Amino acid sequence: MSDRTPKRRPADDASVVTVREIETKFAVPEDFVVPDDLSSGLVGGLTQARTTEMRTLYFDTPDLRLAREGITLRRRSGGGDDGWHLKLPRRVGDRDEIRVSSGARVPPAELRNLVQVYTRAEALRRVATLETTRITRALLGPAGDVVGEIVDDEVRVVDSSGNATSSFREIEVEAAADVDDPGALIADVSAKLTANGAAETDQTPKAVRALGPAARGDPEPPLAAKPRRGVTAGAAIVSHLRTNTRAFMASDVGVRRDAPDSVHQMRVAARRLRSTLRTFRPLLDEEWAATLSVELAWIADVLGEVRDREVLLARLRRHLDELAQTGVDTVAAAEFLATAVAVEMTAASRAVSAALRSRRYRRLVEQLVTSATAAPVTAAADDTAKSVVPALVSAAWRALAKRAGRLGDDSPDEDFHRARIFAKRTRYAAELAAPVLGKPARRFAKQVTDVQEVLGEHHDAVVAEAVIRRVVTGDAPAPVAFVLGLLAARERAAADVARHAFSAVWAGLDQPATRKWLGA
Repeated sequence: MSDRTPKRRPADDASVVTVREIETKFAVPEDFVVPDDLSSGLVGGLTQARTTEMRTLYFDTPDLRLAREGITLRRRSGGGDDGWHLKLPRRVGDRDEIRVSSGARVPPAELRNLVQVYTRAEALRRVATLETTRITRALLGPAGDVVGEIVDDEVRVVDSSGNATSSFREIEVEAAADVDDPGALIADVSAKLTANGAAETDQTPKAVRALGPAARGDPEPPLAAKPRRGVTAGAAIVSHLRTNTRAFMASDVGVRRDAPDSVHQMRVAARRLRSTLRTFRPLLDEEWAATLSVELAWIADVLGEVRDREVLLARLRRHLDELAQTGVDTVAAAEFLATAVAVEMTAASRAVSAALRSRRYRRLVEQLVTSATAAPVTAAADDTAKSVVPALVSAAWRALAKRAGRLGDDSPDEDFHRARIFAKRTRYAAELAAPVLGKPARRFAKQVTDVQEVLGEHHDAVVAEAVIRRVVTGDAPAPVAFVLGLLAARERAAADVARHAFSAVWAGLDQPATRKWLGA
């Protein structure tokens, strides 16, 4: 059972629906019988069994990139939900399923687009065909309402001639999305099944089981090994590249789905990747690092056009709400601002969509995947991270101290903004060091973050004031211009407060004991 939430409807006759699956799977012997009594505090009974015959075609790249990511793309017939299904993992036992009710014989563009970051230039083809006899029974709550379902699948893997090459049996328990505690419901039912001989499996999708060992291989890039003290600098570099490349790719899917905060997360991943290149530059192939850094800066800037407006609009709304609490009528001003920013937001969102569809972006992702699999490092990267990294972080610190140490209450806004950029670089560098250098690096990163946040508040206030003044110079009606003038004054005051707060926060960081671990 799933929560079906319509997302959008394409121009053709296909409809797109997203459902969330919260389920667990069991392997059972051939003679296993699902017990009639699954009652518990959350389950009151079962409905009569319903049998369905289904045929499912699975699609993937020739090297099974989707399967290795835990993603399944299929076309099903005979199950009551005929059409195309794309399953994207959220975490173990919890997936989003996007359904397109199209009879097309090839994967619909809507679904191909969502997995483009994984397939890249590879074409999708049929890789497996499964025929399933499914016996379904709904789980009823104490009040008789449907709270989930239990399905018993007899699965046959068939070849191109329709002959069965293997078979297996699988039981799934799925909670309805509107259940208050789906985990508890699944646990209750699972306890009954295991008591009768069912064994909870590793939750491997049916297609992966059918495709065999190749579908269980490492994803691209592989998952990062946890950095430990004593590792080489090269191993630390690869770990960071893998972690942030995978975060970047996962956020790509979120951006294409308009998921909340996905643009922010993708931009952060791009910036962290650039920080890795910057911090470890003396240990990397110079031409490779410079080229990749330019491309990451490009996509981060494109994403920034959307993210900056998201932050700006949220900030202005919050401050308008504060004004409203003083008795000022801010409704018209809020609508005026939202309209003005929305025009820019639409253009910025279109630019992001175009960028993600571009050949330049596909080349960037390919380069990231290749680099995160085997980074082009120099011989110096064979030294331990503990012996090499402090000096590299120290270089970032000195660049920050050079700029932040000169700031005063009368410094230009641009100088504060420049210091913010270097604070962010130093923070990322310290966070890179933390896994291998431990508590001193983590503490230092936290203190730099405090400095960055104060400088960030100053920057956001300055930008907000500038946007308000630009909007006011347009065709704003007099009552709206009055409210926006009050809002601009608030933003200037917020910038001044941040200026004064900076000195104290910086003094806490600029202490010899704080950076003793750097040797600086």
